[in-house]
Amino acid sequence: MLKTYLQKHWVTVVAALILAAWLDFLATVEWAYPYCMQASDGPAYPAAGFPFPYAVASQVSSLEFLFMPHVLAFNILLIGAALYPLVRLLTRAVVARPALRRLALGVLVFLGAGVLMVRGLSLSLGHPVLSIGDGSYLVYSKLRPVGFTSSDVVYGKRACKPSQYWFTEGWAGK
Repeated sequence: MLKTYLQKHWVTVVAALILAAWLDFLATVEWAYPYCMQASDGPAYPAAGFPFPYAVASQVSSLEFLFMPHVLAFNILLIGAALYPLVRLLTRAVVARPALRRLALGVLVFLGAGVLMVRGLSLSLGHPVLSIGDGSYLVYSKLRPVGFTSSDVVYGKRACKPSQYWFTEGWAGK
């Protein structure tokens, strides 16, 4: 049944996933952790990702970062599932007009190739890991959202925002 549905609506599913990948790349959530309150042993960088954090800047090199590819894929699937009804409405409107359908397919191919190139280049600087948490300073379960941002927060090495709301006691150390 799922196979038959995907055979009929593969363009809609692919379009939703392409839009989800662009949305995840252009806008994401910044995540902080208790060490951001008092970074005494070195800089603290925010994690990024929506709806779940999947990347954090590496402290080793200026452009490197750590990312969890399985969480990135899961995020894109979740965002794609949320966008699917909107994309389905748009494809229904486009299918009725052949000229518009060809234009939409061309735009979809362009956006798909673009997101593959942009994501491919940006992820080439990343190191895939099972968890971005190191266990001492950044514990994955202690990450909390502190604002919306673009995904360049991972590459920009910007200091993370301390949050009195989430971490009233601050960082307790190792």
